Amino acid sequence: MITKNDPSFYVFSSAGYLTTFYVRPDLFDYALKNNLHGPESGRDIHYQLLYGDDYGHYPDYIKFPVVYRQREGKKMRDMLDMRFDGNCFLISDRMKQLMEDNDITGWKSYPVLVYDKKGNEIKGYHGFTVTGRGGEMKLLLPYNQIPYDERSRYCQWEQKEWDGSDIFRIGPNFLIVTKRTMLLLKKNKITSPEFYPLSEIMSPKVCP
Repeated sequence: MITKNDPSFYVFSSAGYLTTFYVRPDLFDYALKNNLHGPESGRDIHYQLLYGDDYGHYPDYIKFPVVYRQREGKKMRDMLDMRFDGNCFLISDRMKQLMEDNDITGWKSYPVLVYDKKGNEIKGYHGFTVTGRGGEMKLLLPYNQIPYDERSRYCQWEQKEWDGSDIFRIGPNFLIVTKRTMLLLKKNKITSPEFYPLSEIMSPKVCP
């Protein structure tokens, strides 16, 4: 079990700067515009692309390359987030190459087409999917007995459920990287990542 003093794993997301070139997939906007719901409506495409199914596969309705369009922001960074969730982002050629060259495991890329507000194509980016798995968080109390803003601090994670990947998901929605991955991205000044130790979301009741 992870402990309070264990810095081996880090929660990972985009920093979500308001100045970052912010994108959304066409399928998501189409679902919103037409009030579509359901697993193949496009409304859940962010999570379906971020995690895939248990094997990292995508729903059949998603066609590649996935089309993204600029919504706001102008600054091109190594991680272009979607403001829908900090875990959902595109990655630059530089970030992709860095992870490949250093054998970072637990992820894959998918092809995208990115356009600015004027319809100009923006090259040099890729979709990002997490294929590594780390099991599920377990709540210490029934969900309805945990204060709303404290839900992440009444959880327990068993490291034995981790598949050994450098990048992995702990269900329901924790995107985690190993310390070596965090240090690699920081050392090479990848722009826009945000990290904090996984142990910080654990209460003393979880981590004696």
